[in-house]
This record gives sequence, structure tokens and C-alpha cells, in this order.
Amino acid sequence: MLKHRGAAALALTIPCLSGLGYLVAFEAPTRFVVMNGTALVLALLWIAVGRIPAKGVPATAMCAILLLLLAIPLVTGPSLGGVRRWIPLGTITLHAGTLAIPALTLLAARERTFGFVILVVATVLTMLQPDAASILAVAGGCIGLWFANRDWKAVVTAGFALVAGAFALFSDDLPPQPFVERVLADLAHTSPLVALALAASLLVSFALIARAMGTSGFALAGSLAGFSLAALVDNYPSILIGYGAAPILGYGFALGLSPNPKETNEAK
Repeated sequence: MLKHRGAAALALTIPCLSGLGYLVAFEAPTRFVVMNGTALVLALLWIAVGRIPAKGVPATAMCAILLLLLAIPLVTGPSLGGVRRWIPLGTITLHAGTLAIPALTLLAARERTFGFVILVVATVLTMLQPDAASILAVAGGCIGLWFANRDWKAVVTAGFALVAGAFALFSDDLPPQPFVERVLADLAHTSPLVALALAASLLVSFALIARAMGTSGFALAGSLAGFSLAALVDNYPSILIGYGAAPILGYGFALGLSPNPKETNEAK
């Protein structure tokens, strides 16, 4: 168990520390550095001591709570140009998709009967926001779910999510936020070596996630790939390497969920 916690911590720490280095080096506002650093500390504490069973009633209840988190912005706002993706918490807002989808994809991959239903509901909720990055993350999670379970329903769900994501890409025109969105795409033109280093940190994280969480970790890694792809093609957050506490907390929470003992034994 300790070995898996260590791999989970590294999977989060490597891209987040790389991102903090980028924020400092390129003179991002101090509050960006403080917010990301604080989120990383909280996430690592959860990975170290927090646990929710991999399956059963607690996992099912957690899926319901995470779907509720995705739905909150549709009720509460805030709304920017008709887009509602954020959960208001006093003076800060958290991106609902990056907060909820990592754990949803992991838990769905472990639920052979209803996992695809969970991800279909997540896709519909993110379509309503609309949020193409979250939809592509769900699609990536579905592809990972197929690798984990070889279930044809995951392929159908992935197809549905990819089509929904393609439509959502053209449904909003919010401008990019510095240090938050399109980090790799912008750095590729101005500082290609920095872009390569940040991309490498994400690839290392991708590989470590599966090792930390067993075969269903492919679904979690797939969601990371989906979010990262969206940030390359349009104005969406560059999670873990750019400013944003929600993805750090979201992936930290998912990585802190109990590994499935059967999966981790098979991985050995």
C-alpha cells in the first residue's frame, strides 16, 4: 500500500512542481503560486492519509456526490457568456469538471455494471455547461475504461462523448486567461524547451497514475489526456501545469482513493 501511495504522490507532484516553477519563472501573480502550492499540499495530505473504499456503497455514494458537483454550476452560476462551469466558494471559484471528473472516471472504471451510465450522465451535465475540455476528459476516461474492462459499452460512451465534445468546442468563445489556458501551445512559440519540460512532466504523471491505481488507472490517465488535449486545441485550462487549484485537488482526491487490491496484485 505504501508503494502505491508513493507512486500516486509522485504522479501529482511532478507536474504540479513543474507548473509552479513555470509560474515563478514567468512572473505569474504571487496568488497563483500560493493557490497552487496550497492545493498541492492539501492533495498530498489526502493521498497520504485519506481513504475511501474502491468499491461498494461508499464508492457509489461518492459517484453521486461528484455528479452533483458537476450539476451545481448549472444552478448557481456564475455565468460568463452563457457558460457555467464553476463552483463559487466565497472569493474563489473552482472548475467543476476538473474537480469531479478525475475521481468519476476512476470509480466508473471499477464499476462494470453501471460505470458507463455514470460517464454518460457526466457527459450530459458537461454538455449543458458547456465544457468541451470536461467532455473530452470523459471520453478519455471511457477509452481508459475500455482498456481496463474491455467493455463495448465504454466504446459507445466514448463515441458519444467525442461527438458531444466536438460540438462543445464551437459553443463558446471565452478569451484565454494568462497562465491558465493554452500554456503548452503558447510556450511552444516563445519557450519551446519549457514547453517540452512541462509536457514531459505530464507524460510521466500519465505513466505513474496507472502504476498507482491498478488497471482502472488507465481511465484516470485517460481523463488527464483528454483535459490536456483540449488545452492544446482551444482556450481551456492547462491542468496541473497552469494556474488552477481545482485540477490539483481533483486529481489528488482521485489518487487518494483506495487502490483496488485485485488490480494492483495483477499489476505486479
